[in-house]
Amino acid sequence: MVRVKNKYGISSPDYKRFSSSNMYNETDSDLVRTARRVIRLATEYLNDLYEKGLRQSEIDELSNKIDLFDKSIEVKDIAVQDRDNATQKRAIMANELYSLISELFDYGKQQYVDKDEAKYNDYVIYSNQTSSSTAPEQPKTDNNMLPTD
Repeated sequence: MVRVKNKYGISSPDYKRFSSSNMYNETDSDLVRTARRVIRLATEYLNDLYEKGLRQSEIDELSNKIDLFDKSIEVKDIAVQDRDNATQKRAIMANELYSLISELFDYGKQQYVDKDEAKYNDYVIYSNQTSSSTAPEQPKTDNNMLPTD
């Protein structure tokens, strides 16, 4: 871009056509698009910019680097998707496991609801929270009355 500026001037339509002044603040995808435009225009203006030192080999080198960068963006995006999918799968499996454990614990609580409070409490996963303190979950009998000690 220094060569373009020195050849045409920073206010020229030719310089502005490159639209590269904000490339340091662009996203990776936008940077790739800007770089591809610069490569295309540098090739178009190569005869004029040759006197300022631009060579086809430099354009080719930039093109190769942009291709590698673009591929690395894709690899990163795929890795992020894979990570997100794995996280979702783990959450689903954990929820399924919790559901199975809860079901089994319900059977354990049912077995000891009227027989042994200590064993019943062994099957309580989370105790109910009250506003002032944490109280253990109270077992309920078939007729929804609290058991007596």
